[in-house]
Amino acid sequence: MEKEFDFAIVGGGIMGTSFAYHLLQRGYTVALFDKNYTPIEASVRNFGQVVPSGFGAEWQKYGIASMEIYRSIQKVAQLDLREEGSLYIASNEEEIRLIEELNTINQKNQYDSIIFDASDIAKLYPEIKHSYAKAALHFPLEIQVNPKTTVERMLHWLKEKKQLHYFNNVTIQDIEVSSSKIHLTDNFKNEYTAKKVMICSGHDFKTLFPEIFLNAGLKTVKLQMLSGIANNTKIKGSILTGWSIRRYECFQECPSYQQIIAQEDPNSFQRLHGIHILAKQEADGTIILGDSHHYASHGPNAAGTDYEDIINVNDFMIAEAKKILNIDHFELRNTWAGIYSQCTDKPILVENISDDITVVTGIGGKGMTASLGYTQDFLNKLNF
Repeated sequence: MEKEFDFAIVGGGIMGTSFAYHLLQRGYTVALFDKNYTPIEASVRNFGQVVPSGFGAEWQKYGIASMEIYRSIQKVAQLDLREEGSLYIASNEEEIRLIEELNTINQKNQYDSIIFDASDIAKLYPEIKHSYAKAALHFPLEIQVNPKTTVERMLHWLKEKKQLHYFNNVTIQDIEVSSSKIHLTDNFKNEYTAKKVMICSGHDFKTLFPEIFLNAGLKTVKLQMLSGIANNTKIKGSILTGWSIRRYECFQECPSYQQIIAQEDPNSFQRLHGIHILAKQEADGTIILGDSHHYASHGPNAAGTDYEDIINVNDFMIAEAKKILNIDHFELRNTWAGIYSQCTDKPILVENISDDITVVTGIGGKGMTASLGYTQDFLNKLNF
């Protein structure tokens, strides 16, 4: 006998889970399908830095809304949320100019940020080297979550308290519309029906509606990160550095940005591998460092997967982190990659297969920060 729901969501990462959260809050019956036993893709292979500060004005609003929703979920689901703020460190006069310009933009947008000088940084962030930090832009309201457990704990709470129907280890292989219902068939030949379907499939472009993805202007991005132990080093909040200032979307709105970027060497190691140094410390003392960005036009086989590339990128990131943070010795414990999909010509892919089947994917690196706010706004506009 077919199982029947108001909504079926294909893809159990942060985007699919965010849709499920809001729909359940609104009283709908929801089925969430994930092809893995537990989320293992980009939603758990990231920093867990929730940083609306990195976005332009439109997406910053989604990030701010997400932070408030994370705080509300934290009260009931214990997400290991920490409210320690974010810090963008400027290492030279060009980067100081950019953070000052962004601070002015933030004031107009009514988003809290504070300029720190070198003495402020030395007092508040002793883990940062004086030789690197010339100034910094602090975002006091931004938060950190544990990337490995956040989605998992949200799913557990939604199943236990909100009656989410969660089907893991299940791949939806076929979707058909007949009369007023949508029929879904999984890899075990089980069938389900729903009134509406959301497809949040990340970088899986081949299982459902591959012809849609083929010409949708999507690329896949592989981020390389690592973690380890540095004795006696304590890092507070999200640390972002000069290369983040030179990379993040928010700074592209600054008047000096294009002139400064035009002077960079496009063939430098960090530009070729898309590296900008980020750091965050988990509750157990483990320090996460990263990250690099390698791109492919279609599918998950992003460039830079050779073993030699992995070692070289890791060595480079550790060496650069030692220039920025008071780390004398770093003991590498783990290295991994996260792969996400990103649109080349728009912020996100929204494609209506029919009136009741919608693809929403390609959010890029904004997923952990913006998904809860974006999906809330998406459903509000459709009056769900």
